[in-house]
Amino acid sequence: MIAVVQVVNTSQVTNSEKNICNKIDSGLLVFLGISTTDTENEAYKLAQKIANLRVFPDKNDKMNLSIQDTSKSILLIPQFTLLGDLKGNNRPDFTRAAGMNQAIKLISEVKKHLFDLGLNVEDGFFGENMRINSELQGPVTIIIDTSKI
Repeated sequence: MIAVVQVVNTSQVTNSEKNICNKIDSGLLVFLGISTTDTENEAYKLAQKIANLRVFPDKNDKMNLSIQDTSKSILLIPQFTLLGDLKGNNRPDFTRAAGMNQAIKLISEVKKHLFDLGLNVEDGFFGENMRINSELQGPVTIIIDTSKI
């Protein structure tokens, strides 16, 4: 799994066809890509890493607090394009990206684990055209690859 995690002041996702909107006021915007080799174990590891990632300022303005230490939320966006392989090409090859059933299952597992940790999680729309608006804070952007944690 690959996740791009951004600290945001606000973020929202809209399904452009159905005009459904999910949003958070502040917290983490997480773009999540699932590979064909990912398992429930990676979903658990990723949720733990996101929940404990110390990227929010403490009273001394030092990045020392996790989302669990705050009352902030997570907006979780499925994004298979994170698995695009450009080796030898200019057009991304997405053969490493998980198929729909596997990806939906594992994204749901990540969301469930985050929710079980007491976090408020909103999500995007798998396989849909989405519009995402966010106001980045910092900016702080962290890339998490579960094969490296």
